Amino acid sequence: MNLDIKKTSFLFIIIILIIVLAASYYIYNKDNTVINESEGDNRKISYYDTISIGVYNYDTINPILTKNTDVEYLSRLIFDTLFDVTEDFDITSNLVEEWSYIQYDNSYLIKLKDSIFWHDGEKFNAGDVEFTINTIKELNKDTIYKSNVECIKEVQVIDDTTLRIFLTGNEKYFEYKMVLPIVSKHGYDNELNLLTDKPVGTGRYKIDLINNSGIKLRNEHANTEYISIAFYSKLSKLYTDFSKEKIDVVISNSIEFDKYIGNIGYKYKTIPGRKLTYILLNTNRGILKNREIRQAIDRGIDNKEINYNVFNKRYVESNFPLSFLELPDQYNATYAKDVLIENNWKYKNGFWEKNNTKTFITLLLNNSIPKHKNVANNIKEQLDKIGININIIEAEDYLYSKLLNNNNYDMILVESRQNLAPELQNYFNKTIDFEDILHTESNATDSTKKYDKLIQLYNDEIQCICLYYNSITILYNQDIKGSFNSNWYNILYNIDTWYKTEDNYKKINKI
Repeated sequence: MNLDIKKTSFLFIIIILIIVLAASYYIYNKDNTVINESEGDNRKISYYDTISIGVYNYDTINPILTKNTDVEYLSRLIFDTLFDVTEDFDITSNLVEEWSYIQYDNSYLIKLKDSIFWHDGEKFNAGDVEFTINTIKELNKDTIYKSNVECIKEVQVIDDTTLRIFLTGNEKYFEYKMVLPIVSKHGYDNELNLLTDKPVGTGRYKIDLINNSGIKLRNEHANTEYISIAFYSKLSKLYTDFSKEKIDVVISNSIEFDKYIGNIGYKYKTIPGRKLTYILLNTNRGILKNREIRQAIDRGIDNKEINYNVFNKRYVESNFPLSFLELPDQYNATYAKDVLIENNWKYKNGFWEKNNTKTFITLLLNNSIPKHKNVANNIKEQLDKIGININIIEAEDYLYSKLLNNNNYDMILVESRQNLAPELQNYFNKTIDFEDILHTESNATDSTKKYDKLIQLYNDEIQCICLYYNSITILYNQDIKGSFNSNWYNILYNIDTWYKTEDNYKKINKI
């Protein structure tokens, strides 16, 4: 009798152990937890299946009609383009298999990839490309892509994977023009009103759910399978939810985000924005014809000091008008004075003089651009220290544009919006064909090597002095890992590498 009881008790204990082990295994797999052996204390790290992103002033996920830059970034996860650009703005094919330019009739023959499907299972074909381009051309609604298709005269579909695009004239950067989202012909009408239950693209993420409060994207091959996008009508609410860790990521164009969320409890990555501020020097006017004067001005301006004094170090200093090229700092006040001495300029009574000419120069600025007066005053103070006197002239929009276009200035402070294509000619004197140099060097193996000759000319001629870019900041929960390398065109290049962890040990000790 006792033996039977012992056997029964032993069997009961075995069953309980099996249940406990099975439950533990289930919980382990359900939460996708792993043991962090490097800590030496058996900490459990939980990997989440969703990362959330907050978007302010959402309008539409339609990639052609949206006017919200955050939505533009997100739409690039859903909708592919014919061509795309890399992180250093080199062109690369996307939906295109191969292409060739036909000179005699100024057209492009394009072969599309044959293995592409829309998220609803429909086959992608040349008709979708024709529909997208023609719809943008004829669209009665505003779209940022109107200028992309202005150079196109006609789209001719040859077969499902082949089309020919005829241009109105020579277009140096046609591939960059075709970095535009392609939408499905079966999904929209001619005014881009949606005809299906939800938008479909060919991109790496598909829309799993969409409603008035947000969108859920899915990529089963990414480190984190789901991206949850939450819509906010109030910016203060967006920042509050981020600070409370209710959302994981915010893309900010403000350099004062810490006023909303403080300085601790999160991480951030700053990248150069699309707006570049620089000084154009009129090399055909007065003492600026002398290269040594331009050299002295270039070496006498410290853009780090400008960034610190005017923008609290939140902007991105620049020494060349391509944001992905980081050149050595040019500031050297001693060199600035030495180059003038070497060229027989004499320092007298606070000025450099030569042949009865003094280093007195005007700096023109547009008074409608915020902070430019502060920037100009900072430049004036710096150049005063090396004996070059600057007179600041403020102008309204119309007068400023007129003086700029007529080259009626000594130096002018300019803020310009960069294009995808490396159109450098605007930064230099028209007597130098920088675009031709770039085209000649375009076969360099290293993508940055093709710019070496341009960099050398830029530093030798000093027709332009770059100062800084505005900044875009990715604010993210400190538990998120992955690569945040990106550029102003696509903040989310590496979003499929992101993953969010929670250290349960750390969470317990917080409590």
